[in-house]
Amino acid sequence: MENQNALDETVLDLYSGPGGLGTGFAKYFQISDAVDFNMDACTTYSLNHPRTAIHYQEVSDFLSSVIVKDFEGLIYSGVVGGPPCQEFSILNRQKDYLSTRAKQLDVMVQSIVELQPHFALIENVATMPLRFKELAIKTLIKAGYKVMAKIVNASYYHSVQARHRWILTASKTKHIFPQPDRRHIKLARSILTDEVSEMTMADSVRQGLKGLPIGKWVALPGQIWSGYYIVDPAKPLPVIINIMKNRLIKPDRSGYLSFNECKMGQGFPKDYQFFGGITSRAKQLANAVPVELAECFALAFYHALFVHN
Repeated sequence: MENQNALDETVLDLYSGPGGLGTGFAKYFQISDAVDFNMDACTTYSLNHPRTAIHYQEVSDFLSSVIVKDFEGLIYSGVVGGPPCQEFSILNRQKDYLSTRAKQLDVMVQSIVELQPHFALIENVATMPLRFKELAIKTLIKAGYKVMAKIVNASYYHSVQARHRWILTASKTKHIFPQPDRRHIKLARSILTDEVSEMTMADSVRQGLKGLPIGKWVALPGQIWSGYYIVDPAKPLPVIINIMKNRLIKPDRSGYLSFNECKMGQGFPKDYQFFGGITSRAKQLANAVPVELAECFALAFYHALFVHN
């Protein structure tokens, strides 16, 4: 839930999903609006952020209506979002850079240019092609922003997973980008429980996992698809991806990690409610921004722009 002592400065959360960015930023800001075209994700967001107006629609449609309101006095202090990354993902072998999804990065950038917030953040996969990254940076610099963009390891920003993401920050007044912290790395054991997964492990899988190495993606005997990862409790998780497609295994190989364990691995509070069936919830969780990563950037913006020493 949002911090009751959060600043009145308002933030717009685009491509909001179930609320990874929103939950992190709500520690320091008021998330006034969130926009996503996944109904279950919108319901998840509303269950956990009742003070936020949830808009179930395409981001471009929302922006076409809000721009008019902006000139009537509705101004966002910040605009944050993680446009769809499937076309840029290393797991997608049939990439289409002309697709509607691939164009959403440009929609996000143009929304920042038109709304002119004090600050902005864009999150996406590290494997996004360089030309897309460079165009986003050049466009925002031309619009008068101080821009920084880097590939970060989420485990260096208080997350329990070593997820690599490309993050762009923009500010009208100064360059803002929090430094990584390699001293306090969270380990997988911090999210492991005795909870039984909703997904039943087949006996053939259980047998196939015997003897396979821990702490790396592996394929079952006779397969070429390395879709199984036996968690090493003494290391960070590799990444929280769609657990219905790529399986995270408990260290003792007794079964899959539960949805709640994966939810905590993504940084969501234990009481955070996800709406929908397991397939929908798994997809929402995979697409979410790690909450602790978002919180680190929210704190950096908060201190740099709104704390007066």
